[in-house]
Amino acid sequence: MPDLLWEAVGFVNAAVVGGVLGNRADAGALATLRWLFRRHRPPRDSQPTRALMTDTQVVRAALRAAVEVGHSRRRIRYMDIERIDDHGPEPDRRVVVLRINWSRRLLVVHMDPYDPDRYTIRTVRLFPLRR
Repeated sequence: MPDLLWEAVGFVNAAVVGGVLGNRADAGALATLRWLFRRHRPPRDSQPTRALMTDTQVVRAALRAAVEVGHSRRRIRYMDIERIDDHGPEPDRRVVVLRINWSRRLLVVHMDPYDPDRYTIRTVRLFPLRR
């Protein structure tokens, strides 16, 4: 009887250890496969994208951008907006020209038509300084 008992205990231990290790291995393999599928999933068409900004929204975003870089809002005046055509599938980029009062400088703000936080600002002198 004791030999049969030891054999049964041995089988139960092997089954428990194999089941626990097997379950952990299965869980690890499943987690790896999920990670791979999530990483290499093609983008869905239904993912939300930002809407294309109107010209008024672009001008307001350009004014906010000029204030963020340190210019006084009371001294900035809107002059013109232009669209730059890249001849591609993307919509036209917008360029906003702002004038700083009592100064010989223009601010040229290149805006992304989708994201108001993506911009570049260049300062242009209207009349070069005499030397």
